[in-house]
Amino acid sequence: MLFILLKSARSYYSLVFILLFSTMLVNAQQKLGKVTGKVVDGKLAELPFVQVSLKKGTDSSTIKAILADENGNFSFQVPNGSYLIEAKMMGYTTRLTAVFDIVPGEERELGTIVLQPSEIQLATVNISAALPFVERRADKLIINLNGLGSGAPIMEVMNQLPGVSVTPDDRITLNGKSVQIYIDGKATTLSSEALAGMLKGISSSAIQKVELIAQPSAKYDAAGNGAIINIIRKRNYKAGLNGNVYAGVGKGAFGKANGGVNLNYKGKAYNLLLNLDYNYNKYFYDSYIASTFVDARGIALSQSTSDIKSIRTNANYTPNLGVDFYLSKRTTLSASVKPGF
Repeated sequence: MLFILLKSARSYYSLVFILLFSTMLVNAQQKLGKVTGKVVDGKLAELPFVQVSLKKGTDSSTIKAILADENGNFSFQVPNGSYLIEAKMMGYTTRLTAVFDIVPGEERELGTIVLQPSEIQLATVNISAALPFVERRADKLIINLNGLGSGAPIMEVMNQLPGVSVTPDDRITLNGKSVQIYIDGKATTLSSEALAGMLKGISSSAIQKVELIAQPSAKYDAAGNGAIINIIRKRNYKAGLNGNVYAGVGKGAFGKANGGVNLNYKGKAYNLLLNLDYNYNKYFYDSYIASTFVDARGIALSQSTSDIKSIRTNANYTPNLGVDFYLSKRTTLSASVKPGF
C-alpha cells in the first residue's frame, strides 16, 4: 500500500513539473522581442521619415515596413527568428544590415544606420517612372505597392504596411484604431466575415495603391474615432471574373456559423460585385436588475428585482449587389442594393 502511495506521489509531482515546464516554454515562445535603431545621414544628422523594412534573414522577404519618426528612430516587435533591416530614402543609397537573431524577450539595439547620399552620374541618364513606396500627404499616407506581395491576397499584404496590423481572426487595425475599409473611395457595407473573405480574394497585383488615413476628415464617413484604409484598384487591370467562398463554425453552449460567397467581374469600363452573406448565432441572454426607490431624504421606500434568462437566436441573410461605371479617370458612377432578411 505504501509503495503504491509513493508511486502515485511521484507520478503527481512529475505531472506538475511537466505542466509547469510546458507553461514556461509556451510563455517564452509567445514573448516578443524588440528591435530598435536610428537612421542618420553621412554627417550623422538625423534622417526623418525614412522607410525602414523588417525582412526575413533567410530569404530577405519583407515582413513589415514602417516610417522612422521625425528623429529617425524606429522599432519593431518581433517573435524569435532571424532578421535583417533595410533602410532607404529617395536621394540616398539603400542600406541593409547584417542578419541577426532574436530570442524571446530580447531587446536588440542596432545603433545608427548611416545612409550616404546617392552619387550623381552625368555620363548616362536613366529615367525611371517607378513611384516611391511611401508618399506622405497632409491627411494620409499613400503606399504604392509596386509589386509588393507578388500577387498574394491583399489581406496578407496588409500586415506589411506601416502601422497596419491584422489579428488572427482577420480584424484590421491602423495605429491601434479600428478600421473602416474603402474600395476605390467608397465605404464597404459588408460584414466583417464577408469583408475578410473579399480581401482574401483580391490579388495584390490588382491594387495600385493603398491610402492609410489615421485621422479622417469630414468628407469621409468614418465611424467614431476609427481610421480608414482606402484600397485603390488598377483601372487597366483585366481581372475578369474572380471570387471566393468562405465559411466558419463555432461552438459554445450553442453553435454558431457563418458563410458566404463573393463574386466580382471587372471589365474595361465597369465592375460588377455580388456578395451573399449568412450569419447564424444562438446564445444565452441573462439580465439581472435591482432597483431601489428612495424619498427626498434618501430613505428607501421600496425595492424591486428582475431576473431574466432567455435563449436568443439570430439568423441574418444579407445579399449585396453593386455596379461601378468608369466614366473617366476621375469619375466613377456607382450604385448598390443591400436588402436584409
